Amino acid sequence: MSGSGLWRAFAPAAALVVLLGCGKTFEIRFDLEDVVNQYGEQAAQRTGLRVDILCLTPEEAEANPGVANGSMLADAWFAARNQRDSGGIAKIDPGHIYALREGAPDDQWDRLLGPSLLSREDAGSDVNRNPTFPIKHEDPGGGAKIVVYAGFTDAAGQGWAKNRPLVIDPPGWGKREIRIAVGKKSIRRVDGD
Repeated sequence: MSGSGLWRAFAPAAALVVLLGCGKTFEIRFDLEDVVNQYGEQAAQRTGLRVDILCLTPEEAEANPGVANGSMLADAWFAARNQRDSGGIAKIDPGHIYALREGAPDDQWDRLLGPSLLSREDAGSDVNRNPTFPIKHEDPGGGAKIVVYAGFTDAAGQGWAKNRPLVIDPPGWGKREIRIAVGKKSIRRVDGD
């Protein structure tokens, strides 16, 4: 088959890739413990857990090494995320930041997935212990990252705790679900892939 014959044979597939985009949709599943985001020993010392899920392209990861390698802690991330002059953070497309938080949607800063995560004790027994949210990573290729920041309350109950984010290499093409366990003061990857 000639070069032009090969092109004609694969042109429909190439057009489909262009139309659908090269991204990949993942399901982020949170496995909630009975108590989430409690900074003291009393039940009154817990609040909803704000979560940001960043789908960094290889270019965004390279431009934001502190975010991509997890050295920027949650307190610094949440303090600077909505600042126009916050260095590398401003270079992250707001459409690549998925948020679980209170408030109205605001495409200027993120894509709102839903409200903050609550403890089963706070939301009642009918709360979904495993809320799952779809996210689309536009460019999950080499060097791309998924970074999950959890806004735990600090020990004094006054601000953001200095927790490390989860930094995840986007799973291979067959894997779609990413599971994250959420507890009183930390998050961790469940499946570890």
